[in-house]
Amino acid sequence: MNELTCEGCNVCGLVCPVAGTITLEEVRSGVIRKATTKYGFPLISAQLDVGRPESGKLVTEEKEWASKLMKELNLEHMIVDSAAGIGCQVIASLGGADVAILIAEPTPASLSDVQRAYKVVQHFGEPAYLIINKADINPGFTGLEEWAEKEGIPILGRIPYYRVVPKSMSMLKPVVEAFPEAKALKAIVEIAETIKKEILE
Repeated sequence: MNELTCEGCNVCGLVCPVAGTITLEEVRSGVIRKATTKYGFPLISAQLDVGRPESGKLVTEEKEWASKLMKELNLEHMIVDSAAGIGCQVIASLGGADVAILIAEPTPASLSDVQRAYKVVQHFGEPAYLIINKADINPGFTGLEEWAEKEGIPILGRIPYYRVVPKSMSMLKPVVEAFPEAKALKAIVEIAETIKKEILE
C-alpha cells in the first residue's frame, strides 16, 4: 500500500477477506501553531505534512482552536484566510462562517475560479462580497463587475497592482509597514474600513 494515497477510510479493511490483516494506525497529518503577533492579535496557523490528504480536517481543527481562543480572550471576530479553489480545505474554511469575502483578479480564468467558489458559498447560504485585486492589469475586462452585479454581490473595493506588495510579502511584513507610501495602500485601508463599517458592525 502507498501511504501517500491512503485516506484513512478503512474500506480496504472492511472488504479484506482475511479478518485483522489490515489495521489502521494514527499518523500525523500536520502541525498547528498558536502565536500572538507583534501587532497584538492572536494567530492560529497550520502546515500540512507532504502527501497528507486531510487538509479539510486540519482547517477544522484550526478553527476549533481559534474558537476556544476567542472565548478565552473574549474576542468577537474570527478571520479565516482560505486557500484558493473549491477543495475540501475551502469547504472547511467556509463552514460556519457568517460572511464570505471573495477576491479575484480581472481575468477570464480568475472569473471562472471565483464563480465556482461562489457556488460553494451559496451552498452554505452565506452573504458574499467581492474585492478586485490587481484591478488595473486588464482595463478592458469587465467580466467581474458584470458578474457581481448580476449576482447581487457588493464590491468592497479595487486594489491596483503595485510591485511592492509581493516584495513586502517576501520581506515577511505587511505592506502597510514595509511600504507605507505604496499606491495600493490607500485602497487596502479603504477596504478595511468598509469591512469594519458594513460587515463587522
